[in-house]
Amino acid sequence: MSNRKKSLKKVITSIFPVLRRRYCARHLYANFRAKFSGPKLRKLFKIAVKAFTEPDFKDAMEEIKATDLTTHKWLMETCGEEKSTCSKHGFDASVKVDHVTNNMTESFNAFLGKTRQRR
Repeated sequence: MSNRKKSLKKVITSIFPVLRRRYCARHLYANFRAKFSGPKLRKLFKIAVKAFTEPDFKDAMEEIKATDLTTHKWLMETCGEEKSTCSKHGFDASVKVDHVTNNMTESFNAFLGKTRQRR
């Protein structure tokens, strides 16, 4: 998972060309919230990223489009052609974790950081 750092994306793709990426919904929402706000858009964003089926995802995106066309356009551009990176419905079935955030990764890194400081 990454929070859309383009240089990181290029390096990971060059080392692991078949790796499937996902974007952390928390980081994606932080970028989203900086441009668009409101409880309705927040709710629709959560529905879209947590959608288990493509029709549910498309319904949420259509509702976002009806609410605010600029928001819909930003999400479509941000996710690019890889919609599977932004929503559960498109996650690779061979990967057995369906979390939409990278909290576990950040917790592990925090643990390692504490261990490194002791040395």
